[in-house]
Amino acid sequence: MKYGDLKAMGLVHFTPVGGLETVLEAVHISTGLPWWGTIAVTTVMIRTALVPFIVKLQGNTARLHNVKPQLERLTENMKLAKENNDTAAMARFSAQTQELFAKHDCNPVKSLMLPLMQAPIMISFYLALRDMAHLPVPQFKEGGIGWFTDLTVADPTYALPVMSSLGFLAIMELGSEAGGVAQPKAVKNVMRFMAVAMVPLTMNFPAAIFVYWLTSNVFTAGQITFFKIPAVRRFFNIPQLINHPKPKNPIKQPGFMESFKASYEGGLAAKEKEIALAKERENKLAAQKLRRQNRKRI
Repeated sequence: MKYGDLKAMGLVHFTPVGGLETVLEAVHISTGLPWWGTIAVTTVMIRTALVPFIVKLQGNTARLHNVKPQLERLTENMKLAKENNDTAAMARFSAQTQELFAKHDCNPVKSLMLPLMQAPIMISFYLALRDMAHLPVPQFKEGGIGWFTDLTVADPTYALPVMSSLGFLAIMELGSEAGGVAQPKAVKNVMRFMAVAMVPLTMNFPAAIFVYWLTSNVFTAGQITFFKIPAVRRFFNIPQLINHPKPKNPIKQPGFMESFKASYEGGLAAKEKEIALAKERENKLAAQKLRRQNRKRI
């Protein structure tokens, strides 16, 4: 295989999927790896490039967790102020929430960074490998390993979809890639159901897609385990998670939308306060100017 072959087959276009196909072709030709190795190496390369963002996200998640008691109190106070239609109190608590985020360098909005980065990559990998398998790229037919030498067809033993599902379950049990505490039991149960449902839903996918998924799962599991090591967290300046005692009268924990709303309203309140102060300064300057003019007339 040589450079430009995938384009000649009608695969490479000016899209994220086409760009990924170009990268796969370059890795395959430059390394001489079989296609299963090419997919695995490319996956590791791209996931490694995202590690700096994961470090920032882990730090943000840890700091958010560590200020959770203060955030819960502010969220509850803001909720009560809203029920009482106390706009002044709402603005005050919103501003305090924003100040809390600024002081501890954390924000729930930053939690969106991981899915916003990973979703396009996952979709691009899926579409690129699906198209290369369905065309098919001739070398894909003998580019596998072990019992799945043909990457263009589904695994007749169903081992790949089962392994992929088990990998997803293992990651869920290890914890979130973004760090933080364990997910609520209800969320975990939904994720477990989804992992089991993946087997019948994906069993007809070409083997090439599972090479990507399995490699990504192993990388994610290793990454989660790595960032749990205290020495690693200290090196990357990721705070240790505080084990908050359970309150006697537990307050409902703020979800992402509640935290996001608090952050947004806090930003608005801070902006309004800044505008009000600016207007106050302008009024004072105008009053001083008027007094000087009156003195001159006298």
